[in-house]
Amino acid sequence: MTPLEPIVEALVCRLDDNLREAFEERAGILQFEAGRSRELAEPLALLDVVRMHPLAVAGVVCMSGTVAGAPVHVIAADEASAGAALAALGVAGTARTDLSRVVASLGGTARLMGGREVLPKE
Repeated sequence: MTPLEPIVEALVCRLDDNLREAFEERAGILQFEAGRSRELAEPLALLDVVRMHPLAVAGVVCMSGTVAGAPVHVIAADEASAGAALAALGVAGTARTDLSRVVASLGGTARLMGGREVLPKE
């Protein structure tokens, strides 16, 4: 399904497959079960996805896991890159994480460092 409104389409194109599916499901529910027009259902569905996943259209992913019981967090351009960086660090139990919660857990600020030195050399 291609969204009707160009701005909705442009943002939906940034969603990964799972979030795209969530968008389409929500839009369908709003349209067919709640009786909203498609023109209204799609923007509302997109807002709901962004509400639940604020970085969904930002082009970045935050993932976390643990090494020896200590939390490790990675921000990357996509889930595959974040997962690879965490794996290279020996991180176990990786999952997508809300970046705002990560920053809050770090006292409200976080220092970002380049990740090239922790990834295996190609």
